[in-house]
Amino acid sequence: MPTVVHCQDSSKARSERERSYDAHIQYLRTLQDRIRFAGPLATADGARAQGDENLAGSLFVIDESPSVTFELIRSDPYVKSGVWDRVSVFQALKVYGLWPSTVSLKPPGPLYTMLASVATPPPLATASAVLFGAELEPRQMWPREVDASIWRAVAIFSANSLQEARSMLVQDTENRTRQVNTWSLPIAVGTWTRPARAP
Repeated sequence: MPTVVHCQDSSKARSERERSYDAHIQYLRTLQDRIRFAGPLATADGARAQGDENLAGSLFVIDESPSVTFELIRSDPYVKSGVWDRVSVFQALKVYGLWPSTVSLKPPGPLYTMLASVATPPPLATASAVLFGAELEPRQMWPREVDASIWRAVAIFSANSLQEARSMLVQDTENRTRQVNTWSLPIAVGTWTRPARAP
């Protein structure tokens, strides 16, 4: 099962992202065969991947154990420079969607993601084709004393706008209170978003 990572931006993320962007990209290139999906999280459509005021963090799906993934993310220049002030690592459980079964699948349109604090039976989003969804089991957090925003479910899917993406949330049939955040993904990289390389 893949590992899911949510990185939350710090208050100094915008300036530090500009300064450490090149080092961050170079570091991700060293992990490219392990990264199934990675992208910045934006609170508005049309955000840029670097220095945009609408960026709020990053989402990763990595093909490593949670403990290895935690150390890989902690070594990212964005952690070292203070772009991210919180890193949460989750084991993906009950995975569903078109990824990774179709490695070279090109997303049909703009990408969005939801993170929910209460796991629901799949799917989390009513998108006609969820690309990746999973229930999440928290494994590691940094800093350790922070326990807010413990996500329990994730979905990555295509929609026409952030407003439409937010309307695709599957309602909880048990009427449990839950927090759901929905972000646009201005860019996405990883083996699930690019064609497989020829042998």
